[in-house]
Amino acid sequence: MCGDCTEGMVLDFVGPGADTFFDELNEKLPHKDATFTERPSEITGLGMNLRHAWQEADDFFSRISNEKDFLVRGFQNYAQHHEEQAQEKNAKKGTASSASMVFGEFVEIAVCRLFQQYILHGFEPTHLLKIEKRVGQGALSDYFESQRKAETGTIWDSLCYRETFVLRERWNDFIRSVTGDLRCAEAQVAAFIEKCTTGFGGGFPDEVSTPATTIPLPENLASAPSSVGKCDGKFFSEQFSATLFAMLILARYSPRHELLRKLALARPGFCDFCGNSYWIARWAFFHCVQEQGIDFIFENERDVRYLLIAYVVLKASLPKSDLHRLRLLIQELEPLMTWQVDDKQLIQIIDQRLGYPAWFHDQIDRIVGSWDKPGGKGAHPPRILTGVPAIDAIFPGFKPGEVTFVGTRYTNDGTDFGLNLLLATAGGNQAEPVVLWAMKSPSRQIAARMLGIKTGLSQARLEDDRKILQEAGKALERLPIVIRESKYPKLGDIRASANDAKRSNNASILLIEGFDLIALTVVERDDTDKEPKGVFQNLKELAEDLGIAVICISQMAEGLALRTVQYPDYAVWDCQRWLGVAERKTLADNLIFLDHETEFNPQLPGAECRVEITVYRQTAGSISTCRLGYSRETGIFREV
Repeated sequence: MCGDCTEGMVLDFVGPGADTFFDELNEKLPHKDATFTERPSEITGLGMNLRHAWQEADDFFSRISNEKDFLVRGFQNYAQHHEEQAQEKNAKKGTASSASMVFGEFVEIAVCRLFQQYILHGFEPTHLLKIEKRVGQGALSDYFESQRKAETGTIWDSLCYRETFVLRERWNDFIRSVTGDLRCAEAQVAAFIEKCTTGFGGGFPDEVSTPATTIPLPENLASAPSSVGKCDGKFFSEQFSATLFAMLILARYSPRHELLRKLALARPGFCDFCGNSYWIARWAFFHCVQEQGIDFIFENERDVRYLLIAYVVLKASLPKSDLHRLRLLIQELEPLMTWQVDDKQLIQIIDQRLGYPAWFHDQIDRIVGSWDKPGGKGAHPPRILTGVPAIDAIFPGFKPGEVTFVGTRYTNDGTDFGLNLLLATAGGNQAEPVVLWAMKSPSRQIAARMLGIKTGLSQARLEDDRKILQEAGKALERLPIVIRESKYPKLGDIRASANDAKRSNNASILLIEGFDLIALTVVERDDTDKEPKGVFQNLKELAEDLGIAVICISQMAEGLALRTVQYPDYAVWDCQRWLGVAERKTLADNLIFLDHETEFNPQLPGAECRVEITVYRQTAGSISTCRLGYSRETGIFREV
């Protein structure tokens, strides 16, 4: 199993289900009378799990002292099998068996944890004795000897001796030598970043990320260790321990060093090292967040892997205010498809850490489960109002057969605008059935957001008033809503869903959240609609054929959402890759844009920003603007 795959397993060892996972893993351990040759494939996978559990054990030195601990039991099985193979000499000359390789990695992980303990918590030779008792003096001596061969002539050579970890004087000499001039540690980390990573944005081809770039390294660094060579397995095996040690040295004695940031954000350019390369990245990333706070993620939002954010959320004790800020950030970012964790999974992990009570989750389940009920068969009004008087004064409403495009600067603003519209139409006096196609927000998240809008409660305090929430929940359960969740759908799927909702629910509005994801699909995958304008043409035909109003909400491309002197310029605001800037006449019947006049400060309780809503074009032909207050905490738009 490659490093990218095994990296995803790490969340099992730090997440809320870790105890259950450990119990299941414990049951798979071989009995004393079993041998490793009986179930080779299962044992190989077991070794992967044990190795990650060994890396992530919170109280490492207490656990390895406990004979009954399942990690210790699993390791003892590998140690026994390793010893049997060594005695019988069954392995081919020069080729290590799988059990021997895994055993050697356990020894390496133990030494890494020992160094971490010394650097961060002080000299304590009893920890080395615990490792020796578990792995044996011979195995530890063999590991030190192999490392000395790789580190000969470098500052790390003196570290590869038992005496360095048991004699305080030897340890102090090493610390003085490595901290007197940090250039050697810098060179070790810099060489790893340069040789073993692709830089920011590297990864699988199907990830939505920026192209890989070369990482600029600090000038005047000492030359890299002589053993640094081609980026291959031999290089990594030789340099892994020294690189991790160098990273810990910088974290301890230069905690804001730029190389730590680069190490935390850079992604290894290979995946066949069982996750150890990502172990370095996790430690570096965890340190940067601990040192700089949650702002480190905000400052580097485009370069951070979701898996590392999930790791920190589960591992660190972050305040609720930071978790809510992080939640909003993930909602606003362009969806990032990663190999192990996507945006929806990350939001679910954050919600788990927020710790909403069981009754709150039950309430959300009832709301979501109540939707998709058949609606009435009555006639629809000629125009459907937004429910916001300031907007209704400048925009006469949504007409059947028309397509309206709503562009926003931030994803969360557009989603909340759409949910306010949904509550006004489906939950107001009009009670018009609505089809909501959600591509950036799961249905449970939408239900929670609607509860905040309905009650006026902040998302951080939704569970504070159970009675109010239950009353609001009952009202939401009665809404005539059909909700669909799907990323990158084809227009045919949307048409089929809208047609079905029109027939069974008498739906009058199709509300599309995350319209840019539809458009990207059409441009890249749909052979029949290669031109961007085809998106609107298809939706226009859908609106006219079914007699419904289609509303598309989309976040504009960052950097293009600029302000002109008086109104947002349509040609500047448009996401040029799919909206067809040059041919405005056939794009949409109505164009509405949301822009911020003031920035939102999440640190201020109850803070809100000013939003300018411009009706750039409508069937009546007029251009008008109104201004509203908007609170991201509650999702409410109000007149000011």
